[in-house]
Amino acid sequence: MLALDRPAEAEALLDEGGGRERRLLRAASHSAQGRHRLARRAINGLFESDGLEAPLAVDDAPLTLEAFHVKSERSVAGPRISVIVAAKDAQATIGMALGSLQAQSLSPIEILVVDDASSDETVAIVSDLAAADPRIRLVRNDRAAGAYGARNAGMRAASGDVMTFHDADDWAHPRRLEVQAEALKTAAASVGSYFRLTPQGRI
Repeated sequence: MLALDRPAEAEALLDEGGGRERRLLRAASHSAQGRHRLARRAINGLFESDGLEAPLAVDDAPLTLEAFHVKSERSVAGPRISVIVAAKDAQATIGMALGSLQAQSLSPIEILVVDDASSDETVAIVSDLAAADPRIRLVRNDRAAGAYGARNAGMRAASGDVMTFHDADDWAHPRRLEVQAEALKTAAASVGSYFRLTPQGRI
């Protein structure tokens, strides 16, 4: 219904109950109709229902990735995790993506940014961040290998006990790695959930 630009009908199908999927659908419906305050509340509720801090201020501003922020001084020790970030012409978002990884509650981590022959300022931005934070390491492909080729290069360069991936245009809650590492105590692997946000603030 949202894809057909019929948000009111989509909303009518949703009640106030349900799990994270319904919360996210309600947020998408609110966002599509310009009800940004309600969309922000719904997204905050999504995180809070999983015991995580709310990432958004509750106001009437349209949703953007830059609006997601959690101020936390939490620090948790865990396995050394290598976070592999494949980047290609990502100057517009790489700072935000790496900032969310630098804010992770779990340590130690290494952040491996594999630049896939970018033609913009991605390398310069990452180099500046790496100079200020030894957890960030830049790996450069001489020629474009594609996202999976870049991730494979990151895996070869990784030194952590555990590996995970993060896209160059993604924001991660500061407890993402902490929660995933906790799951690994009783499982061989852990997976997470994402939702997409368009440049126009639509979910």
